[in-house]
Amino acid sequence: MRAGAATALAALLLPAPGAEAQEHKQVGQLTIQVDSSRAYPGGLFVVLLQSRRPLGTLMVSLDGRKYPALWSRSGLRALVPVSVDTPPGPRLLGVELYGRRGRQRVTLDATIVEHSYPPRAILIPAGKRPLLSQPQVLRESRRLLAALRTFTTDVLWSGAFAAPVAAAGSGFGARQTDVGGSPVEQMSDGVFGEYHRGIDYPVPPATLVQAPAAGTVVFAGALTVLGQTLVLDHGQGVTSVLSHLGRAEVREGDQVEARSVLGVSGSSGIAAWPHLHWGVYVHGVAVDPDLLTKGLE
Repeated sequence: MRAGAATALAALLLPAPGAEAQEHKQVGQLTIQVDSSRAYPGGLFVVLLQSRRPLGTLMVSLDGRKYPALWSRSGLRALVPVSVDTPPGPRLLGVELYGRRGRQRVTLDATIVEHSYPPRAILIPAGKRPLLSQPQVLRESRRLLAALRTFTTDVLWSGAFAAPVAAAGSGFGARQTDVGGSPVEQMSDGVFGEYHRGIDYPVPPATLVQAPAAGTVVFAGALTVLGQTLVLDHGQGVTSVLSHLGRAEVREGDQVEARSVLGVSGSSGIAAWPHLHWGVYVHGVAVDPDLLTKGLE
């Protein structure tokens, strides 16, 4: 990076007083703070900056993909997801400012640490296997992916997320073998790879399902693979998907508060047993929902 560009960018940004981060880089008056405590496959980097003056468009890049820095209760923040299939090892994070001076860039060394997920095998009930060959499956997966990539600039949630049902769940990140049909995961959301995108909660049918955080319902409908499904937009590229419901009590466009009732669980779609599936996507990349139950602020 040219010295003049670094100086111009540094003049616009001031260090964030009192903020804690595991990694940081100082360039003039610019301090880039990177929380890498959750930087593993299926996790994310949280990049914090702060400014007392208006900025142009500010992006953070990882492996060629760019993510916006937006205002939050923590200040200027970029959420940078790490896909489950990302190999661990050293990386470069780029902080890019697009303004009247053109593009200016600062790079930081970063590391994605190893994290393993136990594999699992799922036996698809014989009566549900024909659903996988229905012609509408591909179209539905693309429609769902578009909803999962919903982007609004405001933060609609406050504090930590909460599991949508009062039960222990598992399964996120598992390399999945589906006995009786494949590739189920890819056919569900249009994303490549047969790893499980969320947490499954084995609960009895008709268990109340609550919103994990405040948001807007951007999809509500029946899907061949995932059954009765809801997608909530929580803002700033964070979305939740809740699937295999028995019934939904909300419609597209509804604003929901944290812990409000969304419907009841079931075994719709190709669910192998009665359960609720909760997935969280950040800018269209599936991340471990448990990360958000610990908070991002």
